Amino acid sequence: MILSTARLKQCWLMLLFVTALLAFNLMGAERAEAVDLRWDPGFQDWTAGAGSTGPQTFVNIGGSGIDVRLSFTFQAGGFSFTTPRSDNFVVPSGLSPDSQESLAIGLDGTGNLITDIEFFVTGTTTRAPVLNPTLFLHDVDFSPGGLWRDVIEVAGYTGGRTGPGLGGTPVTGINVTPSTFNALVSTVAGVVTVQGITDDANKDIADTDGNVTTRFTQPVDTISFIFRNPPILTAAHVIGLGAVSFNAPTLTTIGASKNTVLPIAIAPAGAFGASTVRATYDIVVRNLGPDALNTVQVTENLDTVFGTGNYQVNSLTPTGGAAIGGAPTLVANGGFNGSGNQNLLAAGGTLAVGADATFRLVIDINSTSGTLPAQPFLNQVTATAVGAVSAANTTDPSNAGAIDPDGDGNPNEALENNRTALSFTLTPDLRLVKRITAVIRGGAPVAIPGINAFNDQATDPNDNQLQALSGNTLPVGVFNTGATLQLGDEIEYTIYFWNNGLATANNVELCDEIQSPTVLDNASLLLAPASGFPALAAFGPSASLSARVGGSPLATACLSAPGNFPAGGGVVVGGAGFSLAAQEVGAFRFRASIIP
Repeated sequence: MILSTARLKQCWLMLLFVTALLAFNLMGAERAEAVDLRWDPGFQDWTAGAGSTGPQTFVNIGGSGIDVRLSFTFQAGGFSFTTPRSDNFVVPSGLSPDSQESLAIGLDGTGNLITDIEFFVTGTTTRAPVLNPTLFLHDVDFSPGGLWRDVIEVAGYTGGRTGPGLGGTPVTGINVTPSTFNALVSTVAGVVTVQGITDDANKDIADTDGNVTTRFTQPVDTISFIFRNPPILTAAHVIGLGAVSFNAPTLTTIGASKNTVLPIAIAPAGAFGASTVRATYDIVVRNLGPDALNTVQVTENLDTVFGTGNYQVNSLTPTGGAAIGGAPTLVANGGFNGSGNQNLLAAGGTLAVGADATFRLVIDINSTSGTLPAQPFLNQVTATAVGAVSAANTTDPSNAGAIDPDGDGNPNEALENNRTALSFTLTPDLRLVKRITAVIRGGAPVAIPGINAFNDQATDPNDNQLQALSGNTLPVGVFNTGATLQLGDEIEYTIYFWNNGLATANNVELCDEIQSPTVLDNASLLLAPASGFPALAAFGPSASLSARVGGSPLATACLSAPGNFPAGGGVVVGGAGFSLAAQEVGAFRFRASIIP
């Protein structure tokens, strides 16, 4: 509901016993090619000289654009290192990756052997985080005679292994599937340890009982594992490194975001005189892949947003960025006008791996034009580039908010290409969104799915408007609990209010009547005073808030006025002298208990 008057009447029915299920499809398309490094004849073999520990690089695995480098490092201790070779640790179960031959890794003594498996963009030393990386380790078991026991410690990294042993900061998220002979499995600080604890009567190189699968649920560019004996055992023993399987990421990845910079303002000195509304946007373009980007461009057709002749580009200027691996060479195109010239950048721009650049776009809009499209004005830039190594094209329509909200390196997924919304009125435009932000039972909070996040109420466009204006930070809470409440529960409500117009709203008054079977907790009232978007001010006590007891006269703003407050009481905010400037947001909060 859009309210254009400075006095606001609003009442909210408390839907306390209604259940609802909100389903969101947050799954983006898998953007990778599944490949594996295998030791079968015709694939890869260890070709270094006898006793060599590498490193050896296997190039462009499966045509994925990923090189895999394998190397071995000895720590202190007595070793005789068996040259890695394609050996016969074969699982007779078809053609799955763990049914292939393995690279035999053997040792004697009480020391450690560290194996590093590193992933790079083909032909470079640029690390490439791969998806779903998986190791198949064969014949991890224990001798009945007690002379040896295979112990494996596995960890994954982004940025390489940076310390001795399995030093550095391993990523979390590694799944292990051991055999019955590997029941001793533990995980500490991202390092998984697997060792055999049961006598293995077979113990030959074709043994199928000692297989261990380790799969990382996060991208990594390095997998390291230590192969050793327990301290008191010194006999020789051998394991097999089976296929190294992974999903190769798209190497060439650009991402973009476009966000409104508030406040939107009337600019009488602008292109359309007293009718000028000036809107400001920040546009960010970033290299999210492991490949440098060439021919970087950002485009937008503003005619489709505001209508031909209804706007004028006031300025386009760079405002900074992260110059990782060298300064970005992105230059604003001084001729950009959003119509005949739709390129925001000069030709030939580049972005190093991890680098980004920000540009501020200021547009004057003719607010009184009769040909302006309906609001909100939905706009979106499109970023494109070409990989320096891969020569592959990459594109990303901008997102309102973060470039890659889920942080998976793919900014072009569902719900990550939301267009940027802009709307305004030349008068006060007061709007409200109400949410449940806590349920307290027996002194402890009840777990309500989504209560600390945005939940879209499909029948109310105001929550989407608030989300856009706040940079996807408001409103927080649910519009119903999704669960049956109980007598004695205490419900916390938060009501967000803001002025979406371009004129100050004076003498604002808000009223909430507390309906049966709930009763207001008079001591729970808190106010986040009005402040400019996107941030919400801190909540605290305020003289602008007042609790009303049941039976007392309704304030003018109450929906049921004239009359009296219901038995549960009510809350009144503001009144004479309470104002809300253009593009300001506030909120008030209270609790109500369910009584018999």
